[in-house]
Amino acid sequence: MSMEAIPGLVIDPEPKDPDALVRKVADKGAAPRLGIRVFLRFGAAKASLLAAGTAYYVFLAMFAVIALAFGVLALVGADQFSASLTEELSNAFPGLVGDDGIDADQLRSIGQASSLVGLLLMLYSSTGAMAAVSSSLHQIYGAPNDPRNFVVAKLRLALWVVIIAPLILVSLMLATAVSGVVQQLPFLDDSVPAQVVVTLSSLLISLLVDTFIVYLMLGHLGGIRPERGPRFAGAILGGVGISALKYLLAFIVGWSVSKPEYGAFAAPIAVLLLLYLQVLVLYLSAATAAGVATDSAVDNAAPESSPPEDSESAHREQQRPERDRQTDVIEQND
Repeated sequence: MSMEAIPGLVIDPEPKDPDALVRKVADKGAAPRLGIRVFLRFGAAKASLLAAGTAYYVFLAMFAVIALAFGVLALVGADQFSASLTEELSNAFPGLVGDDGIDADQLRSIGQASSLVGLLLMLYSSTGAMAAVSSSLHQIYGAPNDPRNFVVAKLRLALWVVIIAPLILVSLMLATAVSGVVQQLPFLDDSVPAQVVVTLSSLLISLLVDTFIVYLMLGHLGGIRPERGPRFAGAILGGVGISALKYLLAFIVGWSVSKPEYGAFAAPIAVLLLLYLQVLVLYLSAATAAGVATDSAVDNAAPESSPPEDSESAHREQQRPERDRQTDVIEQND
């Protein structure tokens, strides 16, 4: 709900008409027109500000989700996956998770020692991040607030945490897993081409998982489900951006930790920055899906709203009385 302006003297310049900007670039092609639609929606929704708030909630929920994952793995007896997750977390968040930061083994022991009630409490605490994502996507799509009551909304968000969080953890662990499988192939050796095959395979599989995650979010958390085409376009952009940032995560965190002027805050600040950039990419993909959907709707409605001149002439001809048409025929015969 947009608030009414308070009484007082307006000191800002007159706001620009967004429709005028779209019309200005309309004749320059579909790509500039789509770009200005995405830019205007991204700015109008204040997506960068939304991303900052969401990153804060994700940062707070991250350790609860990790402990929850360790607890679930302990319940199903998947100790091997638990050890792999510990290793991947230490590699992905150097300085934050590891010997110099939060002990991943301690997170694992917390998760494994938690009862079913404790795991449910961790799940509830992690729904704040999903609520921030859902509320922001509603804002970007121009949808009204979720009308569900508090209990139903929380249960729905908890369900999506259960769906999305394992996919994110799988995406995080996938690079090492795929590399290990590909390296076991008998026709690959330690040559440079073989290493290129391993790297490309890891990148491709991880990109597909990240794209699928974004596709699910764009279609189920924003209050409005765009058509498949716009949603797919936004998901590809989001998957590529998030995958690129994910592979830069360890480098950026490690670089930040090496800066002595940041002190003990280096790793948390770096991780928070990376989370902000990833959420920003997600919201940019949502704005892209919304822009493509709006552009397609305008293009489809254009022929109906402005019929060609010959169609209008034919319509007027049909409306003429039969007597007038017969008079025209007689005059032509004469």
